[in-house]
Amino acid sequence: MKKLALLLLSLPIFFLIENPLYSHCSDLIVSNFVRGNTQFITTADRNLIVRGDFTYQAGFVADARGVLLKVISIDGMQLERGDEIIFIDNTGHRESAVFTERRAVRQDGRVPHSTNFISINAEMLNWLAENRISTFFLRKRHENVMRKISLHSSRSAEFNQIARCVRDIVDWDMILSPAQPVAVQQRQSPGSSVGTDRESGRSGTSGVSDAETLALQEELHSTRERLRVEIERERRSAYDVKQELQDEIQSARAHRNEVIAGFEQEIEDERAKTHSEILRIRNDRLERIASEKEQTGSIIDSLRMNVITEMERTRDKIDELGKNTSEQIARQRAKANRVIDSLRQSKVTQQQLYATEVVQSRERAAERISQINSELERSLQEARDSAKTERERSAGEVVDARKSAANEILEARQRAAREIAEAQTRAELEIESIANEVAETRRRAADERAAIAESNQLDITELKAMAEREREAILADVYSRRAERLEMEETHRNEMGRIRLEHNALVKNTRAVQDSQLLAMRDDFVRAVQRAEMRKAERIAKSGQEADSVLAIRELQVNAAKDRKNQVIDSIQHLVAEERKRLAQAIQSWRQSHRQMLDSIRTEGENQLESELAVMQERRRAIAERIAETDERLATLEADLKHREDSLRLDYAARIGESRARSEARLKEIEERESGVLAEITREFEKQRKLSKEEGESHRLQLAEEVRDARTRALEAVTEARMNAEEEIQAMQTELEQLRLDNRMAVKDERLTGARKLREIRQENMGLRTAMLDEREEMAKEHHQLLREERERIAGERAALVESHNEYQLAFRDSLQKLQQQHAEKIFAMRSSRASERENILHTYEQERNNRAEKMEREREEFAVELASFRQHRAMMKDSLRTKQEADIQQLLAEHRSTREEILAQIRRERNRANEEIETVQREQAMRVFEAKKQADSEIKAVKLRTASEIEVLKSEIADRKQELDDLLIQVEKAELQLKSITESGEKD
Repeated sequence: MKKLALLLLSLPIFFLIENPLYSHCSDLIVSNFVRGNTQFITTADRNLIVRGDFTYQAGFVADARGVLLKVISIDGMQLERGDEIIFIDNTGHRESAVFTERRAVRQDGRVPHSTNFISINAEMLNWLAENRISTFFLRKRHENVMRKISLHSSRSAEFNQIARCVRDIVDWDMILSPAQPVAVQQRQSPGSSVGTDRESGRSGTSGVSDAETLALQEELHSTRERLRVEIERERRSAYDVKQELQDEIQSARAHRNEVIAGFEQEIEDERAKTHSEILRIRNDRLERIASEKEQTGSIIDSLRMNVITEMERTRDKIDELGKNTSEQIARQRAKANRVIDSLRQSKVTQQQLYATEVVQSRERAAERISQINSELERSLQEARDSAKTERERSAGEVVDARKSAANEILEARQRAAREIAEAQTRAELEIESIANEVAETRRRAADERAAIAESNQLDITELKAMAEREREAILADVYSRRAERLEMEETHRNEMGRIRLEHNALVKNTRAVQDSQLLAMRDDFVRAVQRAEMRKAERIAKSGQEADSVLAIRELQVNAAKDRKNQVIDSIQHLVAEERKRLAQAIQSWRQSHRQMLDSIRTEGENQLESELAVMQERRRAIAERIAETDERLATLEADLKHREDSLRLDYAARIGESRARSEARLKEIEERESGVLAEITREFEKQRKLSKEEGESHRLQLAEEVRDARTRALEAVTEARMNAEEEIQAMQTELEQLRLDNRMAVKDERLTGARKLREIRQENMGLRTAMLDEREEMAKEHHQLLREERERIAGERAALVESHNEYQLAFRDSLQKLQQQHAEKIFAMRSSRASERENILHTYEQERNNRAEKMEREREEFAVELASFRQHRAMMKDSLRTKQEADIQQLLAEHRSTREEILAQIRRERNRANEEIETVQREQAMRVFEAKKQADSEIKAVKLRTASEIEVLKSEIADRKQELDDLLIQVEKAELQLKSITESGEKD
């Protein structure tokens, strides 16, 4: 009884001690109360480690089992009995503990939550409170698996703070730990002491008499009877007090039911009023959302019409560009065809000139050969006639000499005439071959020049077509970028509309949550006030006060609670109104900034488009200047080639004339020398004929020697003439080869020069094209940069909206937390007043403290049951509200998603249709370009085939002419062989 009295007297002191700690550790200690002789402490569960795939939490619990460390594994290791946890502080010191309870597992959705407890003593609790835990290990007993987990400094500090709070408020005298059983001291009964005395008396010299034993037994019996009477009297008084208290409790319960009915009616009225207000706000919000949707739909329709108009304009521009490009390509192709026709005409003219020169050279060669043959025949005939005359005039012995001399002279003349004719024939053939080579070289040079000019013209045409295509691609890119910019603006407006709708839905949900929380707060506050007032009324009734005073105090407290409730509601409504006003101002400022941003984007886009058009015009002008410069260079190159060709032709004609003059002079000199030799031989023969009669045989020998000398001189003259002719021919061939080499080198140089210039032109065009591509890439980069900046700006604005909404939620949570704190302070004040009243009751009813302690224990149990039911009801209400909010949010999200999908689908359809039309136009343009290119290729191939056929015909004619020349050479060789055989037969004779 004394212990219980001391415990009840110490409760107010305990609550006074608890107040500073509670205010210091209020966020960490969930509950702290004493029931019977046991202190019950529960802390909040805090995160030790949070990862993407698992989470570990920890908290402390104190009850009849002792002080326990509660560990929760969320989707981590399953905490079984016997598993070990090892804590390591910053100094490296280790402390290990074992889980002592059975595993408790619950499912939160699909995520398992495993919970288990560790029994700790005062020493380990003090170590956890004094040291920061940096790491802990979890070791499975049966699987021999250990997991290391490192703690963040902030979470370690929070865990250390929880341990300190528990250490500061725990009273180990009120904690019955299973590991430390309570030692019970057994008191010795009087009988045991007497027995000891008896034993000692037996062993001593003096014993106890029977009279003393009887006196002690009587005293024991009287004491027992007295105690029995006192116990019975106490029981009767306790029963009377119990009946009186039960009557008071019945009356208090009836009054409590009346008060509860009044409170419930007020709560129902408040709920109806709040429900009507919520319905009104919801209807207003739905009307605003409908108007926003209608406005957004009209904006989207106008944007869609703008996009369609811009696409049609872009399509018209692309068609116009395609038409202009086709006309430009057709003009360039016609110009190229004219140039190719002129080149073909010049080629045909050159071929005709070449054929004329070949025919003229052949006619000159044939005429010269016929002239040489006629001269040869005339010379032979004259030699025969003179020999015949000499033979007829010879007589006697002179006849043989004259015959032999005549034969020798005839053979010498014939051989000389043949060799001269052969030399002249060879010279003419060489001249003809040289003329043919010159004509062939001229033709090849003309063909190469025509091919170079044609290639240059084709390259120029291709470059011009490429420039036109580039221009068309750039303009198409510009118009496509303009369409993309409009589409981006439309997407941006749609995104802003979506954000506005989401924000409205979020504000709607937030307001609904606030309204529901206000209703829950009202209900909680009313229930708490109701329970506190009823308990206080019961205490007042138990303490013996009158019912009127209880009712008056209760009425005053109820009115005060209503006033406080109205003040709280007014403050919350004022806070909500200010927050709505602030949100409206923020949305208005955001709309203004967004409108300014769109205007700046539109202005920047127009300026950029104008700058791009200026750059395109500048590029077009540069391309035209480059093309004009290329045409001028090609014209200069053609003039240089023509001038060099004319100079080469004149030089070659002069060289051919000089070689012909030298050949004719040499042949004339040979003929004069041969005629002189023949005249001398004739004179010598006449002289021999005159002397033959006088001198006889001696003169015959001398004549034979002279004939031999004449033959030798004739052979030497013929050999010299042949050598001179061969030297002349060799010189002419060398000069011809040099001329060919010079012509080839000149043509090669011209070709290299033309190729180099063409390569330079192509490089310049490629550089220009590369520059255009680089600028195009820069424009694309700038476009993407603009898009990225716009998206970042939109994301920033969205983040600002989300941040403002979060700030609003934080402010609301702070206000809600303040209200909850005020509510907790009021409850704590009620508890303090209850403790003071309890102290008064203890002083008033000191004799009945045991029964009242039991009643208070029952009241605590009922309060705990009511508190648990209240928490359960509040949790159910929160779950239902959360479920309803989630359903509303999902419905709004589904509506928003469906609306967005419809808009996006419509935009995609429009975009696909525009892309299909653009692709159709591009395909038609590509087919036109392909057909034109194909036609040009076919025409070029036809020209090449005709040129190749003409070249083959010319080659066949040249081969025929060469074959005829070879036949003539064979005939000449046969004639030489015949002449040689005649000469040999004459020498034999």
